[in-house]
Amino acid sequence: QDLTLLDLSCNKLRHLPAVLNRLPNLLELNLSDNFLLRVPQGALSVPSLTSLSVRANHIIDWPPGLSTLGALCTLDLSWNQIAKLPPYGVDDDGEWTYGALATLTSITHLDLSSNTLRDVRSALLMPSLSHLVFKGNPIVQPCPEVLPSISSGAGHGRETRTPH
Repeated sequence: QDLTLLDLSCNKLRHLPAVLNRLPNLLELNLSDNFLLRVPQGALSVPSLTSLSVRANHIIDWPPGLSTLGALCTLDLSWNQIAKLPPYGVDDDGEWTYGALATLTSITHLDLSSNTLRDVRSALLMPSLSHLVFKGNPIVQPCPEVLPSISSGAGHGRETRTPH
């Protein structure tokens, strides 16, 4: 029960062991390099989690339920097959809104590199994000509506890395 870091990477896991609900002090969970098709529900049931890595799995969808992880600061979804982020849009006043990503107020570091994303604008608008990596994605356009405000200082010190 005192465990704060659990590294289950490189174990060919297809499902997560049911042990997580008995680890109330878990802060860091590494599930990288397995065979997961989605972020396991068990990982979404640990409210103390501050860092979650599901790098290099077979995840195709943005993980629903991430908003239950109110302490989550670092999220690594790189090297998966995620094609689409939750929707964003423009409200009646012409301001960008970012729907489901607005609930992820504690995430400061997000790695989406090497997925199949064509649009990352909604991630750029996450409220606390300071580091975003999205290289290696087939981005259609490099977000011209958003990037000028970030690079001009209106982005609150955000570091963004555009694809190469």
